[in-house]
Order: sequence, then structure tokens, then C-alpha cells
Amino acid sequence: MALIVATAGGEVDGPVLDCCPVAFEAATVDLRLSRIEHLLGVAFEADLVRELLTPLGFDVVGESDGTLQVRVPGFRSYDVRREVDLIEEVARAHGYDNFPSDLGPYRPGTVADHPMFALEDELRRSLAARGLLEAQTPAFVPEGEGDVRVANPLATTEPFIRRAILPSLIRRLEHNFAHGNQDVRLFEIGTSFRSAGSGEPPHEEAHLAAVLHGRREPPHWSSDGAALAVWDLKALLERVAATAYGGAAVVVPGSQEDDTFVAGAAFDVQLADGSVVGRGGLLKGVVVDPPAWAGEIWGLEVTLPSNPGAPEVVTFHPLPQFPAVERDLALLVPDNVWAYDVDALIRIRGGPLLEGVELFDLYRGEAVTQGTRSLAYRLRFRSPDRTLKDKQVDKAVGVILARLKEELSVEQRG
Repeated sequence: MALIVATAGGEVDGPVLDCCPVAFEAATVDLRLSRIEHLLGVAFEADLVRELLTPLGFDVVGESDGTLQVRVPGFRSYDVRREVDLIEEVARAHGYDNFPSDLGPYRPGTVADHPMFALEDELRRSLAARGLLEAQTPAFVPEGEGDVRVANPLATTEPFIRRAILPSLIRRLEHNFAHGNQDVRLFEIGTSFRSAGSGEPPHEEAHLAAVLHGRREPPHWSSDGAALAVWDLKALLERVAATAYGGAAVVVPGSQEDDTFVAGAAFDVQLADGSVVGRGGLLKGVVVDPPAWAGEIWGLEVTLPSNPGAPEVVTFHPLPQFPAVERDLALLVPDNVWAYDVDALIRIRGGPLLEGVELFDLYRGEAVTQGTRSLAYRLRFRSPDRTLKDKQVDKAVGVILARLKEELSVEQRG
């Protein structure tokens, strides 16, 4: 204040008001030499510690029984509050390159990873094995893509935190398009945020999202270069759902139209109670800005369980001792009945002898009634303790056909 009055022509208007009437008292932190050695792996003498800390503004005011009392300067009071903070300063002043590079003895931890970490690792391995690359996008998004506003955003154009990951991945896809990359497969595991009400912290959920464009396989002279199709997306969505939820989730045709996916080319990940925890399908043109040469763009986003169960234990089953019996059924299925519903009903009504169901043919033509299509299924029956007779298999097939006709209006093709 005196400097301003003397050199800048300022005047003091009224009495001086002290904005901090409480006198500052520097904090003193105990620093054990044994703790330094335990964390850094190297023994430090008290004199060396004093030489390292004094130039940084710290004052060693006492020592007793291998413990130093270190006074923290005011300008470091915000980030040096604990013993470990002082040990970090000792390591930094000593120089990280001056520590030995040999690995000392240690005891590995015996505590298992949290199930969420194990789930995320399994998802990463599974998606990487299918040719996807992991991306890391910022959680800050423009208005319209988030519900929770940031008090001090990094950029005024992105003042919210995201409620979904897929829009951020779509921007990464557009970035790849701008650089001429046509075959793009990206996924991300991250956190989404939704408003929980006034004065409440936002609700956080772990999400997995993926975006795909381009060829199904890497270019090769033996390949026809076919592009990714709806069944590739469905298979990927089924793999994610099975890994995240096990048998508790199924992938079903999309039940409602939204602003992201094309109707008729979308799927829902549905739990047993009917709740939808994920969606995937063909992206609409309004959500992505592709170049003229771009083909179909596929995307998905799934909410991961907040408390996943333990990984599924692989159990051994002995090889079957008795032969299987296979029956092929050609069914006339109305166009408004999903093949998924037919498959599910066959499995439910097939009984304990039904071992497998395979859809192997789809036919539309003159021999098929208008408004229907022919779906051919191969059913495999087997008993673990005896060879099945034709009468037993015929009875099981008869029950299946009767239920299909009664519940779905599906008849056997003559």
C-alpha cells in the first residue's frame, strides 16, 4: 500500500480493513526417516533430507527418534499437508534418475480386483479380438448432449458433461473420415452423467459404446471386400450383452424408434424385467456427417451393471456317449413375427431333450404364401443316458409345432 501511495499517486480512503484477521500459522508435519525408506526404497540421513528440503522453503525445526518436524511455508500449504507429500518433495529434489533401477523384494497383493475392473478388462479383450480399437474421448460436450452443467468449463462450447458416449465416438469417426480413413472400428468404456435433481450430485453410470464403418475383413485378394452389415452389429451387441449380463440379458429387435437409430435396423438389450439397458443399430444420417463415399455406419451403447457378479465359471461336461437325433423343420412364419420369437419358443417348448436349435435357411418365393416367409430350423435332440427313439423325438416335435401354431400362428410348410 505504501508503494502505491509513493509511486502511483494513490490515496488511502478510510481505515485499512484486514481481510484475514487471523494470523497465519505455518503447519508442522512429522517426517519419519523410516517411512522415507519404506516408500522410496532408499535410506536417507537426516542431514541429507534437511539439505533437500531447505532450498524448497521448508524448515526443519526439530528432530527426535528418527522423526523430523518440518514447517511448511505458506505458499505450499495448499498441496503439502501430509507426510507422503513431503516424501514426494524429497524424491523430486533428490532426482528420480538417482534412484537405483533394480527391483527390490515385494509382497504381491492377495485382494481380488473389483468385479467391475474384471468386467471392463474382459470387454476390452473381447472387443480388441474382434478388431476394435479403444478410444478415450473427453467427457465435456456441447449443449444438447448433457444434462449436468460444469461450473467452470474448459471451453464455453462444451459446458456440459456427457450423458452418453456414442456422440463423442461419432465425432472421432468423422475425424477419421476427414483424414481418409474408411475402415474404422472404435469403442470406449467410460462414465456417463445424468442430473439427479437440484442440489444433488449427478448420477453416474459406466457405459460401453462402439462405432463401426467399412469392410468386414481386412483387404485381401481372396476376399470380396464385403461391408459390415446388420448381422455383424447384432453379433457384436450380443457378445457385449453376454459378457456384461450373462444369461440375464437378450438382444431383441428394437421396440421403439428414436433419434439415433434407423427403425427396422436396430436392436435392444433387454433384461428379464423388460428394462432396456442398451441399443445398437444403423445410425441415422442426422447424427453423423459422413463424406459422399461413406457407407452404412453402425453404432451401439450399453449401460454396464453397477455391481456385476463374479465371472462365469467354466465347468467341464463329459463328451456325450449317445448319438443325437436331428430334425429339420420348414416353417411358414408371418412377416410380423420375429425369428427371435420363433427361436425362443422352440427352445422353451422343446423340453429337456432339445440340445440345440439352428436357423439355416430363409426363403421367399412363389411357393410361399403372401405375407409370410419360410424359415428352416435344424433341431438336435439327445439324451444323456440312452439312445432316443423316433417316437420320443416325434412327440417333442409335435409339441413344438402345436405351440408355434397356437402362440405365433406359425405352421409347418408342406
